[in-house]
Amino acid sequence: MNKLYYTWKQFDKDIDKLAIQILRSKWYPDYIVGITRGGLVPATALSHKICSTMYTMDVRLRDTDADYTGPERAFWLEAQALTKKILIVDDINDSGATLQWVKNCFKPHVIQTGNVRFATMFDHLGSDFDQVEYTVTELEPENKPWIVFPWEN
Repeated sequence: MNKLYYTWKQFDKDIDKLAIQILRSKWYPDYIVGITRGGLVPATALSHKICSTMYTMDVRLRDTDADYTGPERAFWLEAQALTKKILIVDDINDSGATLQWVKNCFKPHVIQTGNVRFATMFDHLGSDFDQVEYTVTELEPENKPWIVFPWEN
């Protein structure tokens, strides 16, 4: 398997790039929501970088145990998205299943307001979810390495 070892130094540079993308878009999130587990580190760093409040959302579509009751459906988010801008952050858009699950938590008219956007450090262009507005590294479908994040070591 082709592995890509992602370093803290690269992560710091990429968080700066992601923050610049968001600020240049002139779309400033009121809330950043980090998806467990991989999205928590980038969400935390990004929330500090752009001074935005951060929350978490527990969505595990794999790596679960017997006590896991299923993905967290954060109903408060949908109500907030009518008046607040919410940025959903994950480490990677791989198959797209996690981000699609999160998007499905919102009614279509809420998504259409543009108040909910998605950001990832890595975005597989072959993913079934093609609505990542902010990303640092796009990966072609034929180049799909296993990314080893520094917080996984």
